[in-house]
Amino acid sequence: MGNEAVRAIDNNPKTAWEGLNDGRAPKFLVVDLKQPTKLGALKWSTDGFFKDKKPVEYAIQVSTNLTEWTTVAATTNFTGSTAEQRARIVSTNAGNFSGASIQLTNASGRYVRLFIEKFSGTAPRIAELEVTDAAGTLLLPTRGEAEVATGDALRLTPSDRITAVYEDETSMISQGKPRSLSQAISATYYNGTIGFIAYDFKAQAGQNIPETYVKQVRRVDPGQRVIVRITDYDADTTDKRDKVKFALKTSDGVEQKLEATETEPFSGVFTKELDIWSPQRTNGFKLADGVTLEALYLDEQNTDPGTPTLRTTHLEPATPGEVKVGFVMSSVNRRADGQEIFTYTSTLDTNNAPPIKSVAFRPPLTFEIIDPAAAKDSFSEVKATLTTSGGSTVEVICPLSDVAGGKQAKRKVSDDALEIGRFVGQIFMNLGDKDSPPTTVLEPGDTRTLAPRRNPGVVQEQQLANVVPVLNLNGQDVITVTYKAQGKEFKDQARLSVPASVQFSDSGYDKAVSNLYIGDKIFIVVKDLTADASAERDSIEVTLTSQRGEKFTAKLQETLSHSGEFSGSFPLVAGEKPTPGDDKMEAWFGDAITLTYASKTDATAKFEKTINVVKGTDGNLLVFEKKYATERVAIESQFRMAEAYFELFKNYRALKQLPAATNALNEGMQLLKELSNDYPSKQYEARTDYLLGQFAQELKKYDEAVSYYKRIVQNHSDHPLAPDAQYKLGQCYEEKNDMDTASAEYVTLAYTWPENPLVANVVVRIAEYFYNKKEYPTAAEVSKKFVERFPQHEWAERMLFRAAQCWYKAEQFGKAGKEFDLLVDNYPRSKFRPDAVFWAGESYRSAGQLDSAYRRYKRATWDYPESDAAKFARGKLVLPEMVNIADRDTASTQQ
Repeated sequence: MGNEAVRAIDNNPKTAWEGLNDGRAPKFLVVDLKQPTKLGALKWSTDGFFKDKKPVEYAIQVSTNLTEWTTVAATTNFTGSTAEQRARIVSTNAGNFSGASIQLTNASGRYVRLFIEKFSGTAPRIAELEVTDAAGTLLLPTRGEAEVATGDALRLTPSDRITAVYEDETSMISQGKPRSLSQAISATYYNGTIGFIAYDFKAQAGQNIPETYVKQVRRVDPGQRVIVRITDYDADTTDKRDKVKFALKTSDGVEQKLEATETEPFSGVFTKELDIWSPQRTNGFKLADGVTLEALYLDEQNTDPGTPTLRTTHLEPATPGEVKVGFVMSSVNRRADGQEIFTYTSTLDTNNAPPIKSVAFRPPLTFEIIDPAAAKDSFSEVKATLTTSGGSTVEVICPLSDVAGGKQAKRKVSDDALEIGRFVGQIFMNLGDKDSPPTTVLEPGDTRTLAPRRNPGVVQEQQLANVVPVLNLNGQDVITVTYKAQGKEFKDQARLSVPASVQFSDSGYDKAVSNLYIGDKIFIVVKDLTADASAERDSIEVTLTSQRGEKFTAKLQETLSHSGEFSGSFPLVAGEKPTPGDDKMEAWFGDAITLTYASKTDATAKFEKTINVVKGTDGNLLVFEKKYATERVAIESQFRMAEAYFELFKNYRALKQLPAATNALNEGMQLLKELSNDYPSKQYEARTDYLLGQFAQELKKYDEAVSYYKRIVQNHSDHPLAPDAQYKLGQCYEEKNDMDTASAEYVTLAYTWPENPLVANVVVRIAEYFYNKKEYPTAAEVSKKFVERFPQHEWAERMLFRAAQCWYKAEQFGKAGKEFDLLVDNYPRSKFRPDAVFWAGESYRSAGQLDSAYRRYKRATWDYPESDAAKFARGKLVLPEMVNIADRDTASTQQ
């Protein structure tokens, strides 16, 4: 800063322009005279602050377009200088001061350049630069106000400061006085870029011209056409399509000079098509294996003052190279605010990476593939297959992407992934097996994301809201990624590594407890995803020890198949001196009990929790005891009691006795939770969860209700209550005003259980959802499908009318008219017929089918003369176009 070019023409000898201090040559200083001018002389001088930093060999050049330069004067050893050019320069030197007077007689141009081929020190430094015209008038630096440019264009020179000023005549801030508002920006040069690109074209419905997408090209096949694109706004110098020069150079020494043409006037983007040689394109640029093609463009004007910079880009043949595949190890940490932090570690360039990589469950399963030959352009993608030792398999599309911790390119490039040829595959994981659903629904608020596909023209499969594909696996599975290339298979393996957690909890297994009581039950929860080993409810063992030498082993059962959560309960019996080897957990008042769990996948990983036994206990009076003849009778009895509580709740609520209603509901939920704990049979899970979901839904605990209904759908899809649970899921989201997710759940019901009676209600809700969103074509299609599926349903006429309305609102009037006609023809007793006849006329009139419209209007007046539709139709019949048709019909009848 402080060395900008403008400081050489600011009328201040104490300030100076100074080139970039990198010792590189050439460097130059360009001034813009705003218009072509016949020149007289140029003077330059230094500020004397340095002994060096002086031009040694230089030339004065002029141009009209910043592209073609003519040398007017030059020093003795400047490349190509002539005697006439050397005679124009008179140099002066005094101590640290240097300067020169240069005659520019007979020269003209808009731009004048001091082109320095050699200088002393690390950069040249010019304090003052003066330019005069043929009459001797000083052009630069200006002595007064700059001349205001005329016309619509604002002429700018880099370093110019542009200020926009607005006079606010009426202001609330300064009442009664005008207020001046201003904003300023500075003009500068643009740093040009060069790259190899190609175009992807995708047809768009209803458009004659396809959508065009630009992709960066890094590797090519024989016969391929690529485009060299140069972006340099400084090179746009005329109101026509300008041209810039660039060079192509191969690593084996072949070089070719070419020109790129501006795409359109004032775009500043220049392109040149280039064919790669093949037997079919013999005029193309030939690239042998291992040979790199480099495009070079000299960016003369840029943000490094006076330093032309060579911009380059590279291209090479898409020849097979080294292929690597590896899982990215992941872990999870939590911040103080509870937010998850995912950490990824690349393993491809690590010599001591384990053969089976460790991955956390919450982050997406991530793997990377290095295959430079497949990374031809920025839209390139590859496919890999994930399989588990349990039999699950899924194909993953892998776009070019970066991975935190991955190896970076050797040289700085704009697209590191394309340069290296790094593809990243990601997918969410779900505890399950090969028969589990291939998708899952992300919980609301889940912010996890996957590596995006780069090609904007790719039509990705439409998915329901928050529904994502998953890899189903259990905690013992080994995951294998397989990538095929060059006729070979490349593989790597991974396995879940998730720390377990152990907890003493309350009877509902919801909250942790801090103390135990003699005579009460001990409730234990262990969360260990890696212990989920089969499609059934698995079990684990934990050990409890006390200070008095008690050692008790308990078996915990998985709460649901593939939940990874294990729970169990057993009595804490009073025993001052524990009996070794019995099947009781004995302890004494004031004891400390330690719970220990050893991971199944890592024998060295042990998890412990210690809790105190309270000194003393509460008395308990047992009034009566329930006894049942069989377990089935016990379960059915408790179900009936829970249902009775539910009915009590509804009655109390109808009587507006809200405290009693809430108490009945809570009692019913507690009874069901106890039933689930006391009789953990898979046979009753769905029924229990359904009732618990109903209770939670009535209490407006929608998230809790969703979790119960979702467990039924995922784990008991063949149960009679499954479709009802799916419907209830949609209801819960609808009651939460999350219609996007609700609609997704309703669609799932319609596709999964198409014959269920609830489907009709669901389709109506979906149609209404799209109608309210003003997505009329979709709403019309859904409504029509309802009629086709349920033609005799009590809502069929209404839905057909709604379908026609939607086509009308979508301005597809021909379709709307046909649907209104269909209602009239198929439902002769429908109350919608009068309106349907009139709106059919409106639709055909809007579609330009005036004869059809006329007949519908007339029919409305004949068939339903007392209806509102007839009144509206009579109003339409007096329109000029309708009168013309009536006159024509009358004339033909008379003939």
